Amino acid sequence: VTHVPVELSLVSTGDVLMQAVIAGKGPDAALFVPEQLVANLMVRGALADMREMDGFAEREKEFYPSAFVAYRFGDGIYAMPETQNYNMLFYRTDILQDEGLRPPSTWDDFYAVLQKLQQKQLQAGIPESQAVFEMLLMQNGGAVYNEALTATRLTEQAAVDAFTQWTEFYIKHSLPLTFDFFNRFRTGEMPIVINMLDFYTKMQYLAPELAGLWDFYPIPGTRREDGTIDRTGIIIGQCSMILATSKQPENAWKFLDWWTSVDVQAKNAQEYEMTMGSAYRYTTANVEAMKSLSWTKAELATILDVWETTRGIPEVPGGYYIGPSMDNALRNVLTYG
Repeated sequence: VTHVPVELSLVSTGDVLMQAVIAGKGPDAALFVPEQLVANLMVRGALADMREMDGFAEREKEFYPSAFVAYRFGDGIYAMPETQNYNMLFYRTDILQDEGLRPPSTWDDFYAVLQKLQQKQLQAGIPESQAVFEMLLMQNGGAVYNEALTATRLTEQAAVDAFTQWTEFYIKHSLPLTFDFFNRFRTGEMPIVINMLDFYTKMQYLAPELAGLWDFYPIPGTRREDGTIDRTGIIIGQCSMILATSKQPENAWKFLDWWTSVDVQAKNAQEYEMTMGSAYRYTTANVEAMKSLSWTKAELATILDVWETTRGIPEVPGGYYIGPSMDNALRNVLTYG
């Protein structure tokens, strides 16, 4: 127990935190901050370096290294991970078994399964998100930025190959661009979908009648020349931070150190699920806390297997421009060829 009194305000962090900081009215600490906001606050000198906090090195060990990539700038780390989400492959076990199919391990396997499904007037679903392109980019050995974070690497051949594969999902393989993941999966029109981990808990809540008829699996990977399969996925998360203007940085750190600890994250997640239901299972970034949630042994093994292969994407000031640019490029191909 830290005996540090805390006054909480419930606000839309992504919308008002930057304005509050600029106005000189920022809080000591902030929770559930979108990772994209960290770079924009850091470059303005608005964040405290977590590495300077007493006990940070020990707390850091409770997270996968990918959890800190978006919060690391130079030698500093400017936020603590709270939640992490990443893509999984969800599949209807009943339908795949009826068709004599198995969940695909590689993209070649995926195309083969897709062809069999389409022959039965069924389909697969992949979101047209930047995270999917980045997943393909990493599996092709590329990266979004150079090591110095001074330029993108999106003109390299690996990026071109990943972009080509991304666009071919919707052109060559006729995957739909816009659809309702939950309804298509529930009705069986899409026996295979790629979606974030929290799709699992939402499906449990929205389609209890399908209990035992679906499961999840690691995303398809790219087979390397040595025969190994690269299943690299992308982390998307929220974080907590300490503002550089805080007059009580030591107490703010005591609060965040307590909040991100195994016991507190586990208890918070369990109470949250008991109050709100299984559809709101908290995808904590703390590895040991995640292990304490209501997963089956097989589910947890799959989650940890996938989690270990994920990578974070560095955030840079102005990095928000890449998303719209990639979307424009995708739509130029889909619309104008």
